Amino acid sequence: MLSCTLRHHRLPVTAAAAMLLALTMTSRSMAGEGLRPSLQCCAPQAAQAQDVPSGASATARHRAFLRDGVPIEYRNRISPYPAVVKVIRAGGVLYREHCATCHGLAGRGDGAAGSAIVPPPAFLSYTVKRARAGDEYMLWTISEGGLPFGTDMPAFKDILTKRQIWQIVEYMRAGFPSAEQVDGE
Repeated sequence: MLSCTLRHHRLPVTAAAAMLLALTMTSRSMAGEGLRPSLQCCAPQAAQAQDVPSGASATARHRAFLRDGVPIEYRNRISPYPAVVKVIRAGGVLYREHCATCHGLAGRGDGAAGSAIVPPPAFLSYTVKRARAGDEYMLWTISEGGLPFGTDMPAFKDILTKRQIWQIVEYMRAGFPSAEQVDGE
């Protein structure tokens, strides 16, 4: 458990809450005062790295999304594919082929190639459960990649079809099941 000090009060928080609080507090000044509050999070480095993406680039896409939303070509896009076995199975095959090398089989950012990347790959099993990870956000992220935000994630819009991207999204939302788990359902 992380603890944060905010205005001289020490508060226990989860890593996710600390990240959200840090983003909110550092990006907006206090109303009417023109001051930025002091926020310090204290925890062993290993716990932070495991739970929260590190570095400024890890949050650049999120900040852009909060500020501007997704680019026009991705606005109001909704997956036309239901979360059925056939779609999830196809998404799993594509995920393992194109994403797992960096993001890991379970979407924890721990793939073999991911250990050499700075900032590290996104913790997808966490991200995909967040409210911001709506269909339009996921399509935009996978299609455009991370280059505009200082990450090494390639753009997949010229590699995968939209159908394939949606299949990957449905697979991630299903919780990154193994092929055996998908077939057993």
